[in-house]
Amino acid sequence: MRKLTRLLAGILAATGLAVAGSTPSAQPASATGTAWSAPRIEYYDPQCGAGQTTIDVYSGGYRGTLLCGTTVTNVYWTDGAVTRQHTFVISPGRSAWNAVHQYRGATTIAATGWKSLGGANLTSSINVTNIPSPGTIDLEGGTTTGGLFCQRLRNNAWSGWFAC
Repeated sequence: MRKLTRLLAGILAATGLAVAGSTPSAQPASATGTAWSAPRIEYYDPQCGAGQTTIDVYSGGYRGTLLCGTTVTNVYWTDGAVTRQHTFVISPGRSAWNAVHQYRGATTIAATGWKSLGGANLTSSINVTNIPSPGTIDLEGGTTTGGLFCQRLRNNAWSGWFAC
């Protein structure tokens, strides 16, 4: 019962992301100004039960599915009382997925739902290598075949995967 209570407390505290069996290490930074803050990255390693291969991941009201043994990557920015969150996961098919969620306190003000970033044979996490603004993100992901691939978000469009 104590584990369930801690789990539920962590899920409620996450407001923007809930992962069954995972508690985030910190809340999004408090807002301080009228421009987007410097980004903050958090990685989560959800705890899957014995024999479990997938776990549900939520961004706003949208449910996605994460491959057990992989990591959830979140990038947060704040602007005043608004927080913008990009969430990246690896699906059971080993492709990358992204959801964008904006909220004020515990209230969602915008959410995209989950969108495929493509890819194949991705390993344990999506690593963020450069994040100068909420609309500009560089990612990299290793593959089970030993390759390292990158993808870029520019002007609200993803580049597609390419060799780094």
